[in-house]
Amino acid sequence: MRLGLGLEDFTKAISLKTDFEGAYNNRGISKSALGDQKGAIEDYNIAISLKSDFITAYYNRGISKSALGDYKGAIEDYNKAINLKSDDTAAYNNRGLNKFYLGDYKGAIEDYTRAISLNSNYIIAYSNRGLSKSELGDFKGAIEEWTKQNPIE
Repeated sequence: MRLGLGLEDFTKAISLKTDFEGAYNNRGISKSALGDQKGAIEDYNIAISLKSDFITAYYNRGISKSALGDYKGAIEDYNKAINLKSDDTAAYNNRGLNKFYLGDYKGAIEDYTRAISLNSNYIIAYSNRGLSKSELGDFKGAIEEWTKQNPIE
């Protein structure tokens, strides 16, 4: 019986080459998709131990930490990803989300703004920035953000 999402294949690849960081990262993605966030984090940790500048593994580990409610830990991982690649729009957006979850709406807005400055078509960042503005009571600003993502013609 296949475990799905290539989990068996990644495990086999790891058994053949135990220092294959990509296989650990990809197995972590599979575990995460199956709801095993702790198992995914274990695999991302191994991938990072094998390749300390593995941006994708930091990013993915941040997703899993966030799913477990470890928002501060997720922010640390997004910080590492951003330090390695300063134009990573998704890392800025996801770091903003975790700041939002912690109630740091101004910090979240800064991250969404940075993501938008890197990619003006990054619609989700407009939406998220609108949510943060709404939490701060800036309803006019929130509506403006939501209008940017869905312009009325």
